[in-house]
Amino acid sequence: MNYRNQLLRESEDAKMALIFSKISEKLKELGFIRASDSVKTKIGNKGISGEYSISQKRKNDVIEISNKCWHSGKQKHETAKQKKKSRVAAPALSL
Repeated sequence: MNYRNQLLRESEDAKMALIFSKISEKLKELGFIRASDSVKTKIGNKGISGEYSISQKRKNDVIEISNKCWHSGKQKHETAKQKKKSRVAAPALSL
């Protein structure tokens, strides 16, 4: 969600492309492979001048994708954190 908020404030294409790639990576970590691939395609290719050209529509599409995945992704993230905490705490209790 933090990346989404950064994306809302950003207007420079190169920085938006970096944020898109971070969002894509995070979606992949949470198991949203298809959404991750969709965000990657929204980055597009560099133009002749070597710069990205990201339209407002693409930006809005990525924001929408991140909003849709956030609710179920948040639940997955919280359960993963709880499992990690229980694994870390379990060896300390067995001593």
